[in-house]
Amino acid sequence: MKTIYKGKIVTLKIQKVKFSDGHSSLYESILHKPAVAVVPLIDDQHILLIKQFRPVTNEKLWELPAGLIDGNEMPRAAAKRELEEETGFRAKKIIKLAEFYSSPGFTDEKIFLFLAYNFVKTKQKLDEDEKIDVKIFSIDTLLKMIKNNKIKDAKTILGILLTNQLLFSPYLKRRATNITT
Repeated sequence: MKTIYKGKIVTLKIQKVKFSDGHSSLYESILHKPAVAVVPLIDDQHILLIKQFRPVTNEKLWELPAGLIDGNEMPRAAAKRELEEETGFRAKKIIKLAEFYSSPGFTDEKIFLFLAYNFVKTKQKLDEDEKIDVKIFSIDTLLKMIKNNKIKDAKTILGILLTNQLLFSPYLKRRATNITT
């Protein structure tokens, strides 16, 4: 693998892959630091989202609080930290929902997705380049926003859908007792 670019968050590499039939192809890969995303479940009907400008899309997007895992930080600790920094809420309870690759066709970015609930209000601790609005939505409203393309971020869509399933699937709800208490 040949490194083309190395930045703060990503490294771009080109790799020649040889297949069993003898032909080969060049692959471009983006190596990305692992990240976390958090579904802040306010109660069994409401989720908090943040809205921020994303230069790469040139849009303000509704998203779950999320961020990079720092150094040797454990994913759960990173999720708690990012949640409080971006929203001003500290979670007393946090459970892992999933871990997934954001787009494995070209990047190794792994996102650890958590559900947080039972909060203490603190205050936002934003980085100087972060301008974040915080808003609480009903799950029904969020599902409509997904359907109407008002939520475009994949990790956010996944988090909302998994949380909705967790809350309203009798099997899953039994497995996650006392989720909002």
